[in-house]
Amino acid sequence: MAFLALGLILFGIKLLVIARYGSATPYWDQWDMEAANLYRPFLEGTWMLGQLVAPHNEHRVVTTRLLQINGLWNPLLEMIVNALVHVVTILAVAGLLLHALGKRAAGPLLFFTLVLFSLPYGWDNTVTACNAHFYFVLLFSVLALFLLIEKTIFTPLWSLGLLAGVLAFFSLASGIFALAAVAAVFGSQYFLSVDRSWKKAIVILALMFFVLLGIVFTPVIAGHVALKAHSIKQFLAAFINLMSWPLPGNFFWFLVRNAPSLFFCGALFFVRPQVNDRRWFLLGVIIWTSVQGASIAYGRVDGYLASRYLDLFAFSVLINFACLLDQDSMNNIFQRIIKAVWTALMLVALGWYCWKNVPQQLAEKQRTTIAQTINVQNYQRSGDINDLKNKPFQEIPYPDPTRLAMLLSSPTLQKILPTSIQKPANGTSVSVGRLDGVVDWVLSHALLFIVLGVVIALMALIC
Repeated sequence: MAFLALGLILFGIKLLVIARYGSATPYWDQWDMEAANLYRPFLEGTWMLGQLVAPHNEHRVVTTRLLQINGLWNPLLEMIVNALVHVVTILAVAGLLLHALGKRAAGPLLFFTLVLFSLPYGWDNTVTACNAHFYFVLLFSVLALFLLIEKTIFTPLWSLGLLAGVLAFFSLASGIFALAAVAAVFGSQYFLSVDRSWKKAIVILALMFFVLLGIVFTPVIAGHVALKAHSIKQFLAAFINLMSWPLPGNFFWFLVRNAPSLFFCGALFFVRPQVNDRRWFLLGVIIWTSVQGASIAYGRVDGYLASRYLDLFAFSVLINFACLLDQDSMNNIFQRIIKAVWTALMLVALGWYCWKNVPQQLAEKQRTTIAQTINVQNYQRSGDINDLKNKPFQEIPYPDPTRLAMLLSSPTLQKILPTSIQKPANGTSVSVGRLDGVVDWVLSHALLFIVLGVVIALMALIC
């Protein structure tokens, strides 16, 4: 019941954000990723299987494309489905962490999870219809870590973990580091003489081969070279800053934020638990979240705290909290005070970050969204490309007005355009409103999900 309550509340909160700030007008990457490279060839019968793994920037977003292959282009519906994927991912991670920590950790872990993921710092993924890959990479990476580390090597469930690792890579390029994290855990077990079997040695080598293959298979975008770190100093500064989030970005707060994981790893290496100990899974997640942070610090050195990445960093915060709840350590009064102080510090920092940054970000998103819709509607009425040209940045939903006009003129795409930006028939006008039936449904049910979740949570507490 507690998991159901958590899921309903989080889903309802995300629906409220979509209802308030979502738009039926396709935005930015959607025009290439969906309109030009998926929907048009799919509907015209020219789509080929190879396009499923075609690059999207540095990524091969197969899992996101599998959600989109249909004859319906409704960004708002995509947002709702993405919200559901995110909530399922959160619940799956919480469940696997409880598997490692034990049921006594359920109350504090679920409460912290609720607060952590109810705050809208990751609003960009919530209201961007084509960003499901940021959720899929989390889901498949954690499943891969759990199945590959916890299950017996070469069994069917272990093999499913390998498949999950592959799907993590085909969600986001950095998903390949799930297999790298597993190799690091197995390497630690081998180095510490916990498990030096020939199977473990073979698996370590095989996993590293898959990681190298994934890196080679990752597209290199010439135009993105300027976005990368160009020195070790620049990389380290970005890494420390992002791995300090939501605390201030410096080395002191980096140590404070990650102290639970650092102490956990130190204790694990000192104790050297048996190979079937569930804490090895926690080590895998710690390594994976750290490598994720390193990959973003390197690949997006100037934009690493963009909203779309914060959903990834939030899981690092959750893992640190899980390390605080480890039942084999930090159980005296003084240590419990440390737990409480660290938890309070994180929650206050999260609240402060959201209060300081999110309202103005969402307000700007809403303003540009409305402008985008109006400008596209004006073009659809007039057919004059000047209605798309020379607009302030972000006030048309694609950076190139000429290409946007070309896509809007496609007879195939005109059939599936959202109603708010369809070409008027016989000169009649299109409603300026950006809402359609899907958003009406969201508005009328979002609060109901939250209320139902709260009721179920109260029933669980009483029972």
